[in-house]
Amino acid sequence: MKEAVEEQLHQLRSKATELLYREDWEQYINLYTHFISLCSHHLSQDPESSTNLQKSLSVALSNCAEARYKLRDLSSALRDCNQALEIDPIHLKSLICKGKVLLDLDRYAPAHECIQRALSVNKSEALVELLYRFDAQSRTGQIDLSDWLLNGFNGGPQSLQSM
Repeated sequence: MKEAVEEQLHQLRSKATELLYREDWEQYINLYTHFISLCSHHLSQDPESSTNLQKSLSVALSNCAEARYKLRDLSSALRDCNQALEIDPIHLKSLICKGKVLLDLDRYAPAHECIQRALSVNKSEALVELLYRFDAQSRTGQIDLSDWLLNGFNGGPQSLQSM
């Protein structure tokens, strides 16, 4: 039975990838909602289930949150991020998404906390630069676009949406 569940989840992930490339966010959310339901059901049936299933649930919640963020459903995105972080408190993508959502909700202090937690998890150069910009916004409520404007639209920082 475990193998059948894993195969079903794998098929759903493949379909989700297709929807991601098409940027069909509503169907992507619907698919991941189903995925989350399956994972939750199997975890409730067998609380000692593999950590892979818990990790899959955390990733699915984070992916769903990011899609909801793209559709500007900020309260649902925040809920999904919080659920993902309950499972994995240092899930980098969830921390970043939660930070973005909180910034958009003008909740700067909690956004600052998320960004600092994300920085403690991963200190890659590109991530540090991006999170530094988020951090500055989380403290001041303002975004510094001077580098972007001085370097032109094509030479500026990578879009936050591409994360």
